Amino acid sequence: MEKQRRYFQTIPPNLYDEIWHLQSLTNESEYFTKNFLKKALIIEAKMRGIATTGLFTYIRYWYYAIVNKTWSPVFLFRLSVYHYHNGIKRWASILHRMNIVLNGCDIGYETRISPPLTIYHPVGIVIGAHTKMGSGCILHAGCQCVQTPLFIGGNGQYPTIGNNVFIGAGTIIVGGVTIGDNSILGAHALVIESIPPYSKVIGPKAKILLNSPRPSNHID
Repeated sequence: MEKQRRYFQTIPPNLYDEIWHLQSLTNESEYFTKNFLKKALIIEAKMRGIATTGLFTYIRYWYYAIVNKTWSPVFLFRLSVYHYHNGIKRWASILHRMNIVLNGCDIGYETRISPPLTIYHPVGIVIGAHTKMGSGCILHAGCQCVQTPLFIGGNGQYPTIGNNVFIGAGTIIVGGVTIGDNSILGAHALVIESIPPYSKVIGPKAKILLNSPRPSNHID
């Protein structure tokens, strides 16, 4: 456990015990309860220095949902999940659309993501429905976790991502692959096979396709 804790780069040590407890509930029915939602938001707010006590806590949450680009997508996602699984699907859809409009971030409300979740630069992030993601993951702009479409011969499955996984900008994870704990996926990596824990994956390297000679009238 101590080895794993060292990989929580963005999480204060005083939140570890709360995180372990919530992580154990992610695969149980309590994941969809108001109690879980409240605890998850408290942890994710504390990580961003947002006060979690007082009469105006939820007003403060909504204020930061508008002005804080790392809090807004996570907050709206958590609310949409809670409303969807408690039968308030219209509000879940509205919150999901708000996330797309305000942040350019599309995270399905059927997705299961253990807290805490950290998102930097949310524009272009797509996390498909039924994707499962562990605790302490970090997402960057343009990363996608999507199914393999049935019409091209895919099985329609979604990725399963472990704990403490760093997903770089533009990374695409396709199909029912498994990403092991504490892995780092570099920018623009295309992941179509499962990856063992503690792996580092880099994207395709740029190649020079044409190196044209300088024109005769070129001036340095």
